Amino acid sequence: YTIHVRDVERGGSRRHTYRIKIGEYPYLTGVYPLGVRRGESSEVALEGFHLGDRRRITVEGKPSFEQTNAREIALRAARGASHNKIRVAVGEYPEVGEQETGGGRESGQALAVPATVNGRISGVAGAEPDQDSYRFRAQKGRSYIIDVEAQRLGSPLDSVIEVVDSGGRPIPRATVRAVHATALTLADRDSVNPGIRLVAPDGVSVGDYVMIGNEILRIEALPRTPDDDFRFESFNGQRIGFFDTTTEAHAVETPAYKVQIHPPAKMFARNGLPLVTLYYRNDDGGPLYGKDSRLHFVAPAEGDYFIRIGDTRGMQGEQFAYRLTVREPAPDFVLDVTPSNPNVPRGGRQALRVTAARIDGFDGAIEVEARDLPAGVRATRNSIFPGQDSTVLVLEAD
Repeated sequence: YTIHVRDVERGGSRRHTYRIKIGEYPYLTGVYPLGVRRGESSEVALEGFHLGDRRRITVEGKPSFEQTNAREIALRAARGASHNKIRVAVGEYPEVGEQETGGGRESGQALAVPATVNGRISGVAGAEPDQDSYRFRAQKGRSYIIDVEAQRLGSPLDSVIEVVDSGGRPIPRATVRAVHATALTLADRDSVNPGIRLVAPDGVSVGDYVMIGNEILRIEALPRTPDDDFRFESFNGQRIGFFDTTTEAHAVETPAYKVQIHPPAKMFARNGLPLVTLYYRNDDGGPLYGKDSRLHFVAPAEGDYFIRIGDTRGMQGEQFAYRLTVREPAPDFVLDVTPSNPNVPRGGRQALRVTAARIDGFDGAIEVEARDLPAGVRATRNSIFPGQDSTVLVLEAD
């Protein structure tokens, strides 16, 4: 066999260095279940190559130092230590295993909230795509967070989840009414970039919701010049889809609408623009979740509801593992700093933008300061106020 190594852009220089490791060494490709509960020790099955007889290992529910909700494990087998490590989640809630209930998609396995269920989308290749179903009891008006851990832990599952009622019917979440129409211009846009060029800024303001395709965005900044993009709210360089919508790639001239969000089933006089119903469904959870799904569900009435989970591409197999958590909200936030590695010259200044990803409806003030700075470097302090998502600190060097 011959191995070819090249740069994807056909580049080359003294700095284009690499290492190749070849051999019959142990290599981990996955574990099942994908996680354990904090403070408990559980056994997980190992998947990979050249593992010998080491097919199971006991994992302690204690996060690694650098991981807040996971730990990394490696394996030492007869042929030596594994070449790689595998991330195993460390959860906060009771853990249960998937049980095949049979009898259709609405005869789902019962879950007590809060809980984390470990399962697989393990249907037979070529058959109808597998879809797991779970039933939980909800109180009217109470909020529930439903999220999936899969690709973040190395599973190939590209999850999609939805909540349906006891009859298997989708549940309306909101009515989206378009009140102003425009369109994308200049160039196609991917599903990540927070800058999108629209035909004209007329009729829209900072804070307005905009619907493009199936995603709903919120304007962070208007164009500063005629040759500038609209900036939509983002985190860590990826724009945010509101109301659990998934960001998508869009072609030039795709319609874009300023929209208003209303309660489900509200009626309006026709204005010639789209009127869309949102349901409780999510594909990709956003900047903190990647391809994993996340859904904020508010029960319209007391009763039993069903969570469906599957692969958005219809793929399945024993390796398509997941962790599905159902819980009540735990308001929190995560911060991102840009630039992440600031360069402050002597006698100079550098502005830092600190952006907060608000989790589970957290809307409190966030006091931001820079601690443990090098000698001779100072920083201002600031706050991210309710209703805002970012602020600016200034670093200054002697």
